Amino acid sequence: MKIKRDFVTNSSSASFILFIESTTSDLEEFEELFQKFMQFFLDHMDGRKDVHFWNPASIERVDVEHAGANVFMVKDSISMFNNQYDVPRYMRWLIMEHAIYGEMPQYGIKTLKLKVEEHG
Repeated sequence: MKIKRDFVTNSSSASFILFIESTTSDLEEFEELFQKFMQFFLDHMDGRKDVHFWNPASIERVDVEHAGANVFMVKDSISMFNNQYDVPRYMRWLIMEHAIYGEMPQYGIKTLKLKVEEHG
């Protein structure tokens, strides 16, 4: 019998998918508009980093895919998902900005919805 003596967790990895209805149907144009949001986000972080392992440099790996007419998926993931604070900070910020201000045409965003997929 083996006994595990190091860090043990019951948390799992997760993927986060933002479904964004956009003002454009063009993937390249949406990527440019979304990058404007990411730059706005970085400019307003004031050098702060999220305490839940989020690295601002990770925005370079954000995956954007076309999901239908004027709909795009922005995908990200985390290796250990425990609660809502593990959702990437830029996604949480975008959700709050959208909840407060509504449509964000300067970033090509009409509506958005977050889907979280946990992986065993």
